[in-house]
Amino acid sequence: MRLRQRLLIQQQQKKQMTTMESMSLLLQAAARELRTAIEEENDGGNRNRISIQWPFSSLFSSSSQDSNPSRGTD
Repeated sequence: MRLRQRLLIQQQQKKQMTTMESMSLLLQAAARELRTAIEEENDGGNRNRISIQWPFSSLFSSSSQDSNPSRGTD
């Protein structure tokens, strides 16, 4: 019985992790879309008109691409 409970707990934890990973990927995609929209908007005029910081990007990604989202194309 304990083995069955342990397996059930492991399955629940795996499901929760999968959900968290999925949410993380969705948030990353939304952040990229928003960044792209802001960059396109800024390319049409004053680059400082819209400025957004991304303090949470490092929580969701370990890649260097997302770790410095305030980078510019100057």
